[in-house]
Amino acid sequence: MKKQNEIAGVILAAGLSSRMGGFKQLLPIGGSPAVCRIASVLTENLRQVIVVVGHRALEVQDALGEHSVKCVINKDYRDGMLSSVQCAVREVGPDRDYLFCLGDQPSLNGDIVQAVIDRALRVDAGIVVPTFKGKRGHPLFLRRSYGPAILELEQGIGLNAITRNNPQDTVEVSLDCEAILQDMDTPADYVREQARAKRD
Repeated sequence: MKKQNEIAGVILAAGLSSRMGGFKQLLPIGGSPAVCRIASVLTENLRQVIVVVGHRALEVQDALGEHSVKCVINKDYRDGMLSSVQCAVREVGPDRDYLFCLGDQPSLNGDIVQAVIDRALRVDAGIVVPTFKGKRGHPLFLRRSYGPAILELEQGIGLNAITRNNPQDTVEVSLDCEAILQDMDTPADYVREQARAKRD
C-alpha cells in the first residue's frame, strides 16, 4: 500500500541553462526564483523534498534557504539530467517512492502534483505519468522498486528508457493543463512563463 508520506519529491535543478542565456533556475517568475516556486509547491504536498543542484550550486542553495528542502550536489551534472536523477535516487534510498520534477517548470502547481500523487496512491502501477492531449509530461512518479534499474542506466539515456520498457506498469493521468509539457529552455519560454504567472 503506497502512502503519500513515503513519496520523496525530487527537483532536478543542476543544469547549465546553456540555451537560455541566463541561469534559468534563479530567473524571477511572479516575484520568486523559478526553482523556489517549484519548491513551494512540493513542500506543501510532500514531507521530503530533495533539490539536486550542480551548476552554481551555492547560489541555488542560498535561494532555497527558507524552504524545507534538502539540497544535494551533483558533481557530475555536466553528464546530463540522468546523473542528477541517479544522484537523487542514491540520496532518497530504498524506502521511498519518487516524484521527479523539472527545475525549470515554474508553472507546476499543487493541483498537478496532487493529481499525479492521487493516481499513484490508487493504482498498483509503479509508474504514473501526466498527459495533456495525449502527450506525456512532468512530474513523473516512479515506485522505489525502479531505483536499482535507474542506477544502472548509462549516461545519455533518459528516464523514458524505464517508462518505455514497462508499459504494463505505467498509468497515464490526463490533465487539462498544457504546463505539464512546457519547461523553460529559451528566452521565449521565459516570456511565456512570466505571462502565465501574471494570469495566475
